[in-house]
Amino acid sequence: MSEFSDLPKKERDILWWEFREKYKLHYDDTIKDGHVVELDFGYTGIDECFHLVKNFSHLRKLNLSHTGVSDLTPLRHLKELRYLNFYLTGISDVSPLKNLTKLKWIKLESTDVEDISPLSSLKKLRFLNLRYTEVSDLTPLRNMKNLEELYLEDTNVSDLSPLKDLRKLKTLDLKHTNVSDLSPLRRLEDLERLELDYSQVADLSPLKNLKKLEFLFLAGTNVSEGCEAVKKLRDKGVLVDT
Repeated sequence: MSEFSDLPKKERDILWWEFREKYKLHYDDTIKDGHVVELDFGYTGIDECFHLVKNFSHLRKLNLSHTGVSDLTPLRHLKELRYLNFYLTGISDVSPLKNLTKLKWIKLESTDVEDISPLSSLKKLRFLNLRYTEVSDLTPLRNMKNLEELYLEDTNVSDLSPLKDLRKLKTLDLKHTNVSDLSPLRRLEDLERLELDYSQVADLSPLKNLKKLEFLFLAGTNVSEGCEAVKKLRDKGVLVDT
């Protein structure tokens, strides 16, 4: 594993200890053709030597959840990355990710991220979790035509118009947002799960032609249990939770 052998001894020992403790049960999945392709540093003290991650040029999957990492600069040249988990970190700037165009999965839940414009170039992204962030503008997502899952609970989002052409979207979480207008969703024919709990939604008519819709969550909204729109959706087999 040249990624380790090229490092200074002290830093190599620290990183290797973290690596060994996390992967002693999953070694075969972590090493491919002699290169490290997966690192899980969740709940570890990786902060002091995180800058060394830049050496792992074959890395595909990286978990940094529940760590003190806040600067993503060491990732900016790791072009093989597909999966990134930053849950509950101090990250605010995602610009180092802008050229990592092979990324398919990013979790930024409970971070300090507000501006997601650097992600606009990530056209292969299929999963994006922005729950519990200060994100308000979804414009950078408008060309993410491969996006299948989007989680926006407790964000500052209110305008869904940038999502109107994301035809592969299957799961959309809008709980605890100020979203009221669902009309941008009317052509998202692959949508299967829509979570609107405690949003400002009152009109469900834009959903009437979404034939693949299976689950609709409406607790805490202005949509009443007995309204005609709910009845029609249930008649089509949609599981509606009010």
